[in-house]
Amino acid sequence: MSKVFISYRRDDTSGYAGRINSRVERAVGKDNVFQDVADIAPGKQWDVAIAEAMAQCDIQLVLVGPRFLDETNGPRLHQEDDLLRQEIVAGLRSASTRVVPVRVGGAAVPTAEELPADLARFPTRQDFELRDRSFDGDLRDLLQRLGLRRLSPMLIGGGVLAAIALIVLGISLFGGGGDGDNASATTTRPATTTTGPTTTATTTPPTTTGAPAAPFPLGNFVGIDADAAQASLESLELRVRRTLEQSVDIPAGVVIRHVPTGGTEVVDGDEVELVVSTGPPDVVVPEVANVLSDTAVRRLENESLRVETRSIASGLVGAGRVIRTNPPAGTTVPAGSDVEALVSSGPAPGCSTLFAGNSATIGLSGNFPTDETGSPVGFDIELIRAVIDEMCGTDVGFQYVQLTAADRFGAVSSGLVDLLPTSKRSGTVFLLYTTP
Repeated sequence: MSKVFISYRRDDTSGYAGRINSRVERAVGKDNVFQDVADIAPGKQWDVAIAEAMAQCDIQLVLVGPRFLDETNGPRLHQEDDLLRQEIVAGLRSASTRVVPVRVGGAAVPTAEELPADLARFPTRQDFELRDRSFDGDLRDLLQRLGLRRLSPMLIGGGVLAAIALIVLGISLFGGGGDGDNASATTTRPATTTTGPTTTATTTPPTTTGAPAAPFPLGNFVGIDADAAQASLESLELRVRRTLEQSVDIPAGVVIRHVPTGGTEVVDGDEVELVVSTGPPDVVVPEVANVLSDTAVRRLENESLRVETRSIASGLVGAGRVIRTNPPAGTTVPAGSDVEALVSSGPAPGCSTLFAGNSATIGLSGNFPTDETGSPVGFDIELIRAVIDEMCGTDVGFQYVQLTAADRFGAVSSGLVDLLPTSKRSGTVFLLYTTP
């Protein structure tokens, strides 16, 4: 893992150091960045702490400002016990440390002739300029070139992967440095509390000595898991407040929108409100039986239900009208649920002449068991109903006439009954009906 050390002199570049330190910490975490004032424990020797940090350093950013070699700092840099000089020398001597001169405030890197002999190789390292008029953009470019730039969800585009990529870049950093007079930037990590239906994340805004934290564009968290979004935002030192809202289209626990929106410039400590879906509300399937199909579909869709229609034959309900819905009217379902509307295509061929009044009369002889409503049941009855359902739709009405053995065939021929179940000894059922 990469570790970064920021070397600077307080009376030359402390404000710039604070801004750079803040941005790097936002990208990869405070623990991966060394800055002497902030990171050296009280009572510990400066030279020992810095030597330990430099031993782990992979990247060293040396800030060169307008006072890098002025009448005060020029002579200091030539003193062997100068801590800034010791930091730069340690970096140049390390085969594993990448030393980058970072020019700020319009400064230039000094020539080898202006530096002590052990710093003569410092000007040979490729430098990078952070211009005041485009400081934030230049800094983002520098971190990207060093492989240290934070992955923004704006670049990734959204979805769950965006939230995950924001949390950790995958390349750890470490850095810091100074000469004992450095300023520091400190940040307090967020703490989350939950009250009732709304979760609020509160973060103490960071305190920066020197230049204020640089603004950066907020990513787009719409459509990703709210917990992942909150973790990503808190890793960027932003405070999070959640509000809940029902949504037919957005699953529960997913961000519907947020304020400010993606692309808005924010700084450490700003609050972001996440509007999180609780899923669809419950609705009751309305009664649309015997309603024209188009009207019924509109009524169902007005209740945020998704409707599919299916045509079946019916002798009771006029063609083009709804017979019933599945699930039935009065059922409570989540908004957005699928509802099937069965639409009459009219009677099946022959049914309108077979059964007068859309009702089939069954002639019964003998004793048939009955259900709790008094209607006869049994194999013969169920078979007759199944045949009629197949021929004419499922909503043909049935009525029953009790017949004697002697008059049952006469009832058929006279039209008193439409169907007459009879069984031979083999158990075969015959259906007799009147011929129009």
